[in-house]
Amino acid sequence: MSSKKIGRAFISGFPYISAIKISPFHGCLLICLIGLILSPMNLSSQTPLPPASSGSSSEDSVRKALSEIYEKYWEFKLETSPSLSAEYGNKDAEFHLAESGVATIDRDLKIYFELQTGIYALGLNVLPASEQQQAKMLLMILEAKLDGIRVGTHLTPINQRRGPQMWLPRLSSQMKFLKKRDFEAYLSRLRQVPRYISGIKEILEKAVAEGFLPPAVTLQGVLDQFSACTQPEVKDSLFYNPFRMMPPGMTSDEWQLLCQRAQTVISDEVVPALSSLSQYLEESYIPLCRDSFGAYMFPTGSDYYGHCIRQHTTTGKSATQIHQLGLREVARIRSQMQEIIKEVEFDGDFGAFVAHLRNSPEFYHPSSEELLKGYRDICKRADARLPDLFGKLPRAPYGVREIPAHEAP
Repeated sequence: MSSKKIGRAFISGFPYISAIKISPFHGCLLICLIGLILSPMNLSSQTPLPPASSGSSSEDSVRKALSEIYEKYWEFKLETSPSLSAEYGNKDAEFHLAESGVATIDRDLKIYFELQTGIYALGLNVLPASEQQQAKMLLMILEAKLDGIRVGTHLTPINQRRGPQMWLPRLSSQMKFLKKRDFEAYLSRLRQVPRYISGIKEILEKAVAEGFLPPAVTLQGVLDQFSACTQPEVKDSLFYNPFRMMPPGMTSDEWQLLCQRAQTVISDEVVPALSSLSQYLEESYIPLCRDSFGAYMFPTGSDYYGHCIRQHTTTGKSATQIHQLGLREVARIRSQMQEIIKEVEFDGDFGAFVAHLRNSPEFYHPSSEELLKGYRDICKRADARLPDLFGKLPRAPYGVREIPAHEAP
């Protein structure tokens, strides 16, 4: 298997890195470096390799078996993610939505376990260090996914920042609309929305049955997000965006027919499916969600919290250690704020100073445009410092865009 495919396979496990569009293999190395730099426990201690068996395999046979595992993982990613598959040249995938539902979780669990077991069955110590590191990286991804399923992260598919109400309206922004076929592919995906929504509801019902309910506060604003997706006037729908301008090279009759079909699919299939899920959330799911906040209140409790710590901090620190670190940081920052209060000769105590910062217009951008410009200016200043910190930088540029209004919590 080529190094480029290996890199793609690894990057597909890290959506934030894959979104940057860097070289797949360099992305693979970037992931490794991030883990080594940020974590006091490096990949070696986090994901130990099994010792070579007594009848140690030859280097070539182990390399071949490992390459087959990489290939299987990559093919699985392409099969289960039509968007990823389309991005890498499979035009037929543009006509499909991903599967959803409880069966997909069972499928993922099975394949990830098989891949993990396959790697551990190999005597990887016969390989050069660089190839062992690649194997460790895939193990790290697989173990994170298996651990996530074990603690139940898949049972909370909807909140203010994720869910079908967020990503389905983004479908059109991930596609190019130049030819009739592009619009046909989009309509095909829209027709599969009811099936996809049914799978999400199935997962939510499983979560209810198992008592795996999130804090109600995490769903505040979700119903409004669904409402933005279910506009009664089809031509105002977010899903109708690709049909607001006829592309060159298409006849008026062809265009009118496509627009009519889009209106029918949106009004008869997309909107009813999303409205049905929104109704279920409002009447059945959200009323059951808990008033408590902590992840410890999930049935998997501390295991769930530990998984989140590992995913979000890339360390082996315990919850207590991170809490103590947080307390020290709060004390350090407050001390610096006290110095600033003294320096600016503010007339009032700490609480009054914080209230002043919150309520004074001078500390806010006057418009959303100015706020966006401010963020972009920060990025420009950061860009100037990056060469001081990193030897190699991604060639592809990046940008800062406003969160669409319908997604904002």
